[in-house]
Amino acid sequence: MSSYDVIVVGAATTGAVAAKKLSQKGYKVLMVDAKPRNRIGDKACGDAIGEEDLRKAGVELPKQIIRERIQGADLYSPDEKTVFRVKGYGFTVDRIGLGRALVEEAEAAGVVFLDNFRVEGPLLRDGWVVGVRGKDEVQARVVLDASGNKTRLRGAMPDAWLIEKAVARSDAVAAFRVELKKPQPPVESGYLKIYFDQKTSPGGYIWAFPEGDMANIGVGVTMIGSYPNPKTKTYEWIAKKGIRGEEVVASGDTVPTRRPMANMVGNGIVFAGDAAMTVNPVTGGGIGSGMISASMAASSIASALESKDLPGFAELWDYNITYMKEYGVKQAGLDVFRRFLIHLSNDDINFGMSSGMMDEESVTKAALTGTVDISWKKEFEIVLAGLRRPSMLLRLRQMSQDVARAMDLYSRYPSDFDGLALWKQQADSFFSSLGYRGSPQVSISPVK
Repeated sequence: MSSYDVIVVGAATTGAVAAKKLSQKGYKVLMVDAKPRNRIGDKACGDAIGEEDLRKAGVELPKQIIRERIQGADLYSPDEKTVFRVKGYGFTVDRIGLGRALVEEAEAAGVVFLDNFRVEGPLLRDGWVVGVRGKDEVQARVVLDASGNKTRLRGAMPDAWLIEKAVARSDAVAAFRVELKKPQPPVESGYLKIYFDQKTSPGGYIWAFPEGDMANIGVGVTMIGSYPNPKTKTYEWIAKKGIRGEEVVASGDTVPTRRPMANMVGNGIVFAGDAAMTVNPVTGGGIGSGMISASMAASSIASALESKDLPGFAELWDYNITYMKEYGVKQAGLDVFRRFLIHLSNDDINFGMSSGMMDEESVTKAALTGTVDISWKKEFEIVLAGLRRPSMLLRLRQMSQDVARAMDLYSRYPSDFDGLALWKQQADSFFSSLGYRGSPQVSISPVK
C-alpha cells in the first residue's frame, strides 16, 4: 500500500493550488481525480475569477488561459430599465485550459498525479482518517478533500466531528451554461452581464460573460420547491435575446450557495473549495474562494505536519480560524443577503433598484465585504412620492441588521473544537429563525 504525506482528492483549481503549495514546502503529495487528465476543470461555470481573490490566494494565472480582462459587472433589473455598473477587476478564463495548466504546475513542483482515480471513501482507523480507498487504497498523514460538491468523503465523517454531511437543496443552485463562439450580437467586452428575473431564474440569475471571441451564457436557479430546468431556461433566454453563434460546449451542475461548513477539519482530514461550501452565496462564484481556501489549507496542513506525525483537530484547527476570519465572516453575511433576495418578486427588485434603496456603491460594498448598507436618505422622498413600499423598507432594514448579526457571530468563531458544539448550535438557530425564510415569491414547475 502506497503512503504519502498528503493526498489531495480533486485536481481542479482548489486541489491543484493546494497540492503545488504543499509540494513546494517539501512534502510528498499525491493528487487524484476521477476525471481523465484532458477533462480536469470541466465544470458548468461562468469561468470568471476576481483579481483580489487571486492575490489573496497567491496565484498567478497563466497568460495563455486568460480569455478576457474584466473591469466590472452590469446588473440588470427584471424589467431591464435599471442597470447598475459595479466596478471590480478580474478575468474570464478557459476553464479546462486552467485546469490543465494548474495540474502541470503541480507536477512540475513534484506532485504525483493520478487521473481516472475515483475515491469511494476514506480509510478510517481508530477515529482517524489515514488515507482513501478507490481502485487502490492509499495512505497519508493528511487527506485534503477538494473534490467538489459531490464529495464522497464528507458524508463518511463520524457524527461526533460536527461536519455537515450534505447540502440542503434550498442552499444549492442548479446551473446550466452554453459557450458560443462568435456570438451575434456579441457580449460587451470587459463587463460581466448579470440579469435578475425571478420567473426565468428564481433565487439566482442569468449571466452573459465575454470570453474573447466567445460568450459564456447560463442560468442558475435555487433548488427550492418546484424549480425550473436551467437548461431549458438557458436556451429560451438565448432565443428570446436573438443571440446566435456556434455552440462549443454545454453542461450543467449544482453548486452549494450558503455559509461555509461550521467545521472544515477532522482527525487527519481537511476540506476546501466546494467540498467545504466556500462558494460566494450571492454570485455562486467559487473559483477564487476555492483557491483562497486551498492556500489557507495548505499553510495549515504544512504547519500541522511539522508539529505532529498524524495531525488531528488541535493541529489543524488553525485552518478553521483563519478561513472564518478572512472569508467566512463575509460568506455568512452574504448568505443572509441571499436568503432575502430569494423571496423578492420581480416587482420588488425593479422597485428596489430604481428607487435608490440600493445603488452601485452599496452593491459593490456587499460584494467585497459581505456588509449590506441600505441607503435611507431617499426614504422621505419615497414616502412622499407615494411609491407604497413600506413593507419592503421594513424588510430591508431587518435584512441589514441580520447581516450584521451573522457577521458578528462568525467573527466569534471558537478557538478550539471544545467550543464548536455551542457555537454551531447558535449559528444554526440564527439562520433557521430568519424572519423572511418562508416560501419564495415565485414557484414554477420544472420544465421537462
